Amino acid sequence: HAARLHDIGKFAIPDAILLKPGALDEAEMKLMRTHTTIGGNLLDGRIPELSGGGESIARFHHEHWDGRGYPEGRSRDAIPLAARIAALADVYDALTHERPYKRAWTHEASVEYIGSKRSTHFDPRLTDIFLELMGEVAGNVPSFTAAQEGAAAESPYVLSEARASAALA
Repeated sequence: HAARLHDIGKFAIPDAILLKPGALDEAEMKLMRTHTTIGGNLLDGRIPELSGGGESIARFHHEHWDGRGYPEGRSRDAIPLAARIAALADVYDALTHERPYKRAWTHEASVEYIGSKRSTHFDPRLTDIFLELMGEVAGNVPSFTAAQEGAAAESPYVLSEARASAALA
């Protein structure tokens, strides 16, 4: 449940940056990167049911195994396990879905990319597990994707976001 809140800090990022169709400049990227700290601070101790998981996932899901991520440049096991797992899911999701700045990648291209980042961006043990699981669904990607999109469309987060957007319109 906590992983659903990994990007909650993006509420503080202007839409002009979030929806920009091209690459972000250095100042925009610096601002975008603050979403991890904002999200971590927002969730820190405020939702006891998340037992700290929401805070650490939001704060550290952009850290890299080799220490070149952000916000703190943590590496290896200094990155909380939940954040390392969420990072894999977040990158897969980002790659396989269209964004204002890019087209969706195929399942195969996304999995290949993630495999190429084993031991640099991602925990090597978790990457191996991820690749094994993705290999199991490879023959069934259309129904897997449809099931994921169906579940996402009915998530409390998406439903509440739609209600809030309608109320603001």
